[in-house]
Amino acid sequence: MEKYREKNDYYKILGVNENSTKEEIKKAYRRLALKYQPDKSKDPKAEEKFREITETYAVLSDDKKGNNMTCKNVVAQKKKSLAKNF
Repeated sequence: MEKYREKNDYYKILGVNENSTKEEIKKAYRRLALKYQPDKSKDPKAEEKFREITETYAVLSDDKKGNNMTCKNVVAQKKKSLAKNF
């Protein structure tokens, strides 16, 4: 799992759009967490998906983490842009 994802990826993981309310994000998280709960799901990648969903919810539900992720993504994108120019 990547250490830092683009913010849009988090919304895609939960299947919500960027304008979703915290309540909609919470509902999407709960739905997916139940679906991929490792003890109940027969999906061989359930544990990995569950962790990804949990990380996503932690970021999107915490304003400080969400803002921090946005800043890190901006810095990372600028570094990539500069690297391409050289």
